[in-house]
Amino acid sequence: PLIRQTPVNISAITTNEWYRDHVESENCCGSKEFIKLYAYTLTSHPVVVHLYIDVAFLQPMDYLFDAIIYDKDSVEGRAARRRLQIQRPSSQTLPDRIDAFFTRDVTSAEPDEPIQAVQGGFVVARPSLDHFRMYQEFILEANYSGVPRRGPGSGWGGE
Repeated sequence: PLIRQTPVNISAITTNEWYRDHVESENCCGSKEFIKLYAYTLTSHPVVVHLYIDVAFLQPMDYLFDAIIYDKDSVEGRAARRRLQIQRPSSQTLPDRIDAFFTRDVTSAEPDEPIQAVQGGFVVARPSLDHFRMYQEFILEANYSGVPRRGPGSGWGGE
């Protein structure tokens, strides 16, 4: 086990007082939710998997790992990409380099909600200190609106 402190000093948030003052009461764990970002610092591994204890695997995930590790034009990369399930395949294309996979939190979405939140309990990612720092900066920027709790204009980046 790795024991880490929250990777962001919440008191350093100066651009959004509401978020700074309410982050500890948002979701279940407040700023401790950000500890999962340390998975990106495990750069001695080609791929990391962050998951909550209540996640169940029903099928192998090798193709997710292969889609991150192998070039998109390699035999392995093409085979892995063919197995991927994309939420909106008619309007989304895969990037040339895949750095992470996540799932949407459809179980807590409102009926007919056009965009569901990211399920933070499951992430498969390519470790990267640059991405770790990017997330830290993103949180400190605090472009977050918790009111209203759902729908257009709420959440990170107002989406």
